[in-house]
This record gives sequence, C-alpha cells and structure tokens, in this order.
Amino acid sequence: MDEAELVPLYYSVPRNLTITQIEQVLHIFKITPVSAAIITDIDDLELAQQLSEEVRQVSTLPDAFELAKTFGEPAVIVTKDTEFYAHYSNGTPFQISLEAQI
Repeated sequence: MDEAELVPLYYSVPRNLTITQIEQVLHIFKITPVSAAIITDIDDLELAQQLSEEVRQVSTLPDAFELAKTFGEPAVIVTKDTEFYAHYSNGTPFQISLEAQI
C-alpha cells in the first residue's frame, strides 16, 4: 500500500459545522495536516481560517477540487455539503463521521 492510498488528496467539510465538530476536524488534521483551506464563498472565510493558516478562494467547486490536487499535502475545501469526506487519488471519497453530524 503506497502513501497515495493512505493520505487523502483533499478533504471536503460542510460549512455549517458546530464548534464540537470543528474541534473534531482539527484533531483529524493533527494526524494528517492540511496545507490550505479553499473556499468558493467569502462567507466561509471564518471557518476556513480556523482550519488552516493559508486560505484560497476560487470561483467554483470544480475549481476548488482542481486546486486542492495541486498541493503537496491534503487541502480542505469548505462546501455546502452536509457530510465530511476524505477524497483519495483513486477517486474514492470516504465519509468521516463526526459526533452530532449535521
């Protein structure tokens, strides 16, 4: 098993996380650090700044997915989705359960 199968290319997180869920996500990022947070909506800036020191904004979600693949470490994308996912190089998303899932 190589590193690409173990370490996600990027994560996608819902924009309306609770404080407890943000703490859980940050705990996961201690294990697998992220290089940047990517947003498509300026309203997500505050959450993005909690998740990563570096924040990038793009116009569309497909642009966010493409940008996330360019970093040497996983990035995190703030989305309108309601679930937290790790996305791997083989294209498989893996849902990560959070306490009190939204």
